[in-house]
Amino acid sequence: MLDLSSVTPLRTDPYPFTELQEKCLRDLETTDAPQARYALENERHGFCCLGRFCVAAGAERIKTDEIGIGGGNLIEYVYAGKRCRGYLPVTLGRALLLHERRGYGVAAAPFKRPVYIPGKGPFDKLTVMNDAPDGERLTFKEIAQYIRHDPWNVFRDPAESDGAQNG
Repeated sequence: MLDLSSVTPLRTDPYPFTELQEKCLRDLETTDAPQARYALENERHGFCCLGRFCVAAGAERIKTDEIGIGGGNLIEYVYAGKRCRGYLPVTLGRALLLHERRGYGVAAAPFKRPVYIPGKGPFDKLTVMNDAPDGERLTFKEIAQYIRHDPWNVFRDPAESDGAQNG
């Protein structure tokens, strides 16, 4: 478990997790799947945290002819009719109410503000938590722990969501 006692949440009021967000967090907390870097899923069935979100959300899995990092074929996911080449489908990112930021969209799951976790490092998006070098990288369970500790930094307010992109 991470020591998050020195990490001040963006907001302290309880976050009203949606059913889809809870489903994705429970998957991170309970999966036995191997963790991988730089791809939603690799050919050895290792996943990044956003790949686990795809699985938990029931996104359609497709193997492409494109070659990804490491030389294997890319495995992509389609959610609500949208495919995003090698990244989290925008439709799923928006359904999860992930923050969007110019240059990233929702594909990398950017935070509202960067966070420093002592002993691990500074992070500005979920993909960096997952893909960081050994020793700094967070496990699936630690990523879920951080999200539950600071959900407003990861997710938009469901009450204010109209499906529109925020800045």
